[in-house]
Amino acid sequence: MQYHLNKKNSGKLIKLAIEQIHKIEIVELDKNVFSDFDKVIENNINLFKKFFLEGLLEISELEGFKEEIDEFYQIVISDLKDHPKVINHYDFESRNLMSLSEKKLGVLDFQDALISPLGIDLASIFKDLYRQWTKEELDDWLNYYVNNSHIAKKFSLRDAEVKKMIDLASLQRQVRILGKLSQVYLELKRPERLRDFKTILNYLINTSSEYKETKKYSNLFKRLIPILDQRLKAL
Repeated sequence: MQYHLNKKNSGKLIKLAIEQIHKIEIVELDKNVFSDFDKVIENNINLFKKFFLEGLLEISELEGFKEEIDEFYQIVISDLKDHPKVINHYDFESRNLMSLSEKKLGVLDFQDALISPLGIDLASIFKDLYRQWTKEELDDWLNYYVNNSHIAKKFSLRDAEVKKMIDLASLQRQVRILGKLSQVYLELKRPERLRDFKTILNYLINTSSEYKETKKYSNLFKRLIPILDQRLKAL
């Protein structure tokens, strides 16, 4: 779907994607089938520090960053643990979605699916790495999700509550992606995703600034922008 998504069809295709999330999130939370989010939490932040901060950005004086990053991440994870638990695909980007017809969408690559907090898959499409959505589009899709979600009805969730869940889940997601893609670049010499890094970092800056519990960490990520720019020019 990544290469077929445009301004004319995005409204329809994103709602089809949300319908797939509605189906995935009500699958039974069977720990014999799906791994648990708790098992990947520490690894995700370790990848961020080792491969993004140390490996890619080459920040030698890491301790100041480390302490603030750890504080930020713990705040995010603490919030996520209060979200309803559902099945998340865990890589629900448009590149893993396939348009089968005007009314059908297929989902690829379920190997990373997890029992995890509501909002993670929604964050993948709301904070798309390949295009920016308008506030009107996001509000419409958020309302569509909430009005048609069994989970939202079960927990009596309102649009504003789900928006915050998506935003906090996106902060965890961006940290994870920066760490993982830095590892892919450093170990496999694959530079094609480096162009997404500034978009990801800007999502961290802008989203963290929206909430009082994460607002002060927005400046932390702003400090990384010139370092990232310098490193990308040198590669």
